[in-house]
Amino acid sequence: MLVTNSGCVHSFEPNPKCCRRIRELLEINEIKHVKLHEVGLSDQAETITLSVIADHTDMGTLASPQDNYT
Repeated sequence: MLVTNSGCVHSFEPNPKCCRRIRELLEINEIKHVKLHEVGLSDQAETITLSVIADHTDMGTLASPQDNYT
């Protein structure tokens, strides 16, 4: 499905490094109809911490560290 210039795409990304890259690409490609929300989404009302694995891939996870490395 295509979004016209009068439409808007809402993008959600909790990782600050990924947000910077998304903003950079939106600007380079002159994409104006995307609204980037620097948050994660869940089906539960709670606050959780994003763990960014910078030494590996800069990818983030919302799982607890023990869930990822045990």
